[in-house]
Amino acid sequence: MQTITVPAWQAITILAVPSTLLFTIITALLLKKRRRKKKIEPPVMPTAAQSMPRLNSAVHNHLIFQQIDAVFNALCSIIETERIKLKTLIQPLNTDPGPELSVPSGPGAPSAFATSQTGQNISQTIANLLDNGVTPENIARELGLSQTEVNLAIKMRPVTASEKGNRLETVA
Repeated sequence: MQTITVPAWQAITILAVPSTLLFTIITALLLKKRRRKKKIEPPVMPTAAQSMPRLNSAVHNHLIFQQIDAVFNALCSIIETERIKLKTLIQPLNTDPGPELSVPSGPGAPSAFATSQTGQNISQTIANLLDNGVTPENIARELGLSQTEVNLAIKMRPVTASEKGNRLETVA
């Protein structure tokens, strides 16, 4: 048998050439691909199918805003009607009770003093009694009014100069 001796540098060269060629080819292909991506492509106009989601979301937002406005307008109108009703209930009655209204008599009935006065006089009486230190419960018992009526009259009474800094004013 014959033996061939190959120097080491030749063996390394023979093995390194194909791998170097493969590395060079792969690198060249990758660079070419990267250059293609860098080229400026003309802008693509969106198709109708692509623009529909934006249109649908805009329409949806507009409808939501309309519904919210409708709810707020309804709430405002309800609040306004209730405010008008409250204002008519709070305004003092300037008319005397007619003859058709009968006043009950007995131990639990209102006193003649309370029934003969108009709403303005009752409010003044409640304010005077409150200034004298009478509790709202005793005022209600003395005048024959309900506790809530007395409390409402106390809240609605005009503010004096001495109470101006101590009392919180509310607006209906």
